[in-house]
Amino acid sequence: MMCWSFAIALYTHILLLRGAKTANKWWWAYHLCAWGVSCLSTAALFALDIVNKNDGGDGVVGAATFECWIGGQFPQLRVVLHYPLFWAQFCGIVGLYVDVIARNRAMRLDLSQNVFRDASAPSSGGGGAAAAAAV
Repeated sequence: MMCWSFAIALYTHILLLRGAKTANKWWWAYHLCAWGVSCLSTAALFALDIVNKNDGGDGVVGAATFECWIGGQFPQLRVVLHYPLFWAQFCGIVGLYVDVIARNRAMRLDLSQNVFRDASAPSSGGGGAAAAAAV
């Protein structure tokens, strides 16, 4: 689930900063991120399960095989296979959204300075069409 959250955050980041055309061009990368990371971690877990059973040990995968629960006798695998990926994606999501907020504030500040500068600029005194008609 976390992989999909990161893919959505990445899409949002690219969409807001580069536009829809660029963001939509990278659909394959979002799916690679979401499906690939999930499939690789699942494959690693099942490979460890097979190796451990072949060595005469208990299986790594617990009772909920289809959900890839790691058995209680292997808490170190829970930490190694789950938490680093979780924290990397969480930090990536926070970083992407902080970047979007910072860039949005910078653009708003730039716009407000330009509007303020235009409003306070002295008039050139040209008068436009009214001055031309008076001549």
